[in-house]
Amino acid sequence: MKLYDLSRVEKVEASPAWSEWTAKSTKRSLTAADAAQQRRRRAAEAEEAAAEKFLSEFGTPEVHVFFNGSHEQLIAYAVAEYNAARELQPWDRNYADAASSAEFLGRITTNYLRHSCTNYDALVRRCEGQPGGDEVYERVVDAVSDAMDEAFPELSKHVFRYQLGKQLAPSM
Repeated sequence: MKLYDLSRVEKVEASPAWSEWTAKSTKRSLTAADAAQQRRRRAAEAEEAAAEKFLSEFGTPEVHVFFNGSHEQLIAYAVAEYNAARELQPWDRNYADAASSAEFLGRITTNYLRHSCTNYDALVRRCEGQPGGDEVYERVVDAVSDAMDEAFPELSKHVFRYQLGKQLAPSM
């Protein structure tokens, strides 16, 4: 710890050189803060422009549902895939079957349909890391949800949706 003689400090701080140095230091600080603020503003503008470009290029996502079977067949495939995943997780042996709750079956069935029977994952990968990707992701979720509703209306109450930037829980 350094100790300074108070009389020497007061003498230096009273000198014109000290006043000139502090004025220049304050000016440098203000100039640097202003430059940093301008850089942040330009970066935000560039990100916004890139996001607008990505949004316009991405457009409306074209969703495909690749399942032509019945609702019961879809549930059977979803249960089989869910149980296969449980086999890989020894700490989670909660298996699904036809006697599982309707809410649970609806959830795993919509997850199976979204990830295994649509081009959802490919569309989401196109959004990752892109400026504006969050907004496009919401478009993708809504488009996939609409396609799932059209293909399997009986699952619509289990499908997640976005509205005004907020994820809505399924209505059960």
